[in-house]
Order: sequence, then C-alpha cells, then structure tokens
Amino acid sequence: MAEPAAAPTGIDPRSGFCAAPRPFHSVRSSSADALPPESLPIPAAAYAFSLLASPLPDRPALVDAATGIAVSYPFIIASVRSLAGGLWSSLGLRPGDVALVVAPSRLEVPVLHFALMSIGAVVSPANPASTPEEYAHQVALSRPVVAFAAPEVAAKLPGHVRREGGSSAGRHAAPTPPVQRLRVHDGLALRIHGGHGRAHGALRQFDFGAALRVILRYRVTLLPAAPPVLVAMIKSKEARHGDLSSLLVIAVGGAPLGRDVAERFAAVFTNVQVVQVKHETPCRLQNTTESSMQAGQEEEG
Repeated sequence: MAEPAAAPTGIDPRSGFCAAPRPFHSVRSSSADALPPESLPIPAAAYAFSLLASPLPDRPALVDAATGIAVSYPFIIASVRSLAGGLWSSLGLRPGDVALVVAPSRLEVPVLHFALMSIGAVVSPANPASTPEEYAHQVALSRPVVAFAAPEVAAKLPGHVRREGGSSAGRHAAPTPPVQRLRVHDGLALRIHGGHGRAHGALRQFDFGAALRVILRYRVTLLPAAPPVLVAMIKSKEARHGDLSSLLVIAVGGAPLGRDVAERFAAVFTNVQVVQVKHETPCRLQNTTESSMQAGQEEEG
C-alpha cells in the first residue's frame, strides 16, 4: 500500500484540518482512489459508473425508505443515459450550463444529477423550504439557465428562470448525446452554498423506523444521514441488536458531528465507518471520523 503523501504546511495530517482558513482537506493518499488524468475526455458520470463491478451488482442501487421503492443499477444507468440525451437535444443544455435543482429527497434526483453531470452541466442544488428571497439570492449567484423544480416550490422561483417540473424530466428522454471532450474534473462541478451564503440543504421528514427496516431488508451498505440519525441509532434497541452487518458507511451531512456522538456511535457500531461531508466555498469535501469530531468541537467551542 502506498504511503500517504505529506500534508501541506498548516494542515493536520490526521484530520486534514487547516487552522488558518478553517476548512478540511482530504487526508487520502494522492495515489489512492485517484481520479483519471485531467486530459482524459470522460464525463464524471461515466467515470463513476466505470467504478462499478462487472457484471453489475444484482442488489438495489437506491432505496427510498419512505416508500420502500428500490431501483437497480441497470435501471439507474439506462435512465441517466436516456435523460442526458433529452437534456441535450430537447432542452439544449451544454457543458458549463448551470441547472438549479429544487426537489425533495426522491429517487429521481440522483438520476437528474448524474444526467446533468454527464453532459458537463453544473448542478446548483436548492432547499425546497427556502423563501422566494433565498431563491432569488441563489439564482443571482449561480445564474442557472434552467431550474428543475417540484410543483409545490416552482412558484417561489424568480419569474425569469426557465422552469422544468420535477416530474417532467422523464419526458425529455432521448438517445444519448455525442461524447463530449469534457474532463472528469470539470464534470464534477457542483455549486454548493454553505456557511457563506443563505441557502442550505434540507431533507423531508426522516422516518428512522422506515430507514432501519430498509437497511435490514435490502442489506444497505451506504446511508446518507444527519447527526440526529446517529443519535437515534445509538438509542434504538432494534438498531443495536439488529443485523446491520451490511452497513459499511454513514455519510453525515447537514451539520457537524460532535465528538461525543461520534465516539458513542463508534463504540456501539464498531464496523461502520462514519464519513463527515463538509463543504466550503469553493466546495471541499472531508471524509474522516477524526475530522468529523474536530468539526463538532469547533462548532461547540
């Protein structure tokens, strides 16, 4: 295994925390899980799909805990390719165009995100609970050429923004667009407004019991969650004594994870890796439990 690269000056090599501007940096080795060369003409979505095992896994790719609906990897990939063709031919989206996405947590959203990235568009995710003023602020920042919005929030968007209903994206399905000479690094562009802006991420009301049943039924390996979900898991007798051996990673977002919660969780669920996803401007991701606990300490202090 390759040795981790030396951390830049001022960055904690264990947590990736930089005390001066206060962001976190990835602590992964530069040779581990490296992206392809910047000169390689491959869209981000295609690169992500290339990392999947062949043949494709026969387990569900995505599961909606609220409805119990599960979709397969072949379905996801076919949907992304078809929708990307429609976005290209019907809507005329091109590399560099910004698309505002305002939708609750639903299975169509990752398909839309991957389809947009596959043609080189930039995704600007918005909170469905934002006010018209907050939407106007985000639109002024990101300057989208189109907005994909759920019907219940479309009326709150600025009038000049071209809108596509959240449930209408499938109508734009079409043959896959021509291969674009787009570097994967460019295709990964994601507009996120964090602590320096007004817009914040949101999820619909989380049903912990439903999520737990889905984990057990479908042998879920990755669970996106907010810190209160970890607290609920610690307190849940069903979670502590159930067979969660399939669960490998919990990606924590929405708020910093405190050291106390992280340590309590690690003591109970010893085989689950907690990944804290943080963002700044520009977008920076950090992915270690140590960083998660440091973030919680900074927030509490």
